[in-house]
Amino acid sequence: MVDGNKTIFEVAFWALCASIDEFQYCYPLIIIDSTHIYGKYKVKLLVVVAYNMNSGVYPLYFAIVEEETNNNWSCFLDFPRRYMIDSQTGLCIISDRHTMIKNYMA
Repeated sequence: MVDGNKTIFEVAFWALCASIDEFQYCYPLIIIDSTHIYGKYKVKLLVVVAYNMNSGVYPLYFAIVEEETNNNWSCFLDFPRRYMIDSQTGLCIISDRHTMIKNYMA
């Protein structure tokens, strides 16, 4: 976003096609978490990983956001519903029960 003479970072989101395609071979379980990234820029990393059949953690998709807001979490969590989850299959979600994640899941 450009505001006058300065550029303002809002969000960067990425998911690898191979990760999305291979999710069908993972357990129907995703783990959602976030962490702070410290340094020159104070941003947050949102992460979703799965647990694959080889007993390993399988990265699915990520986002870097300036702040953890309801809008950022809802956009981030809409992705698996649109592109990865078969509506017929149940999905177990593990998270740290962050208020914004709970609000979205309710």
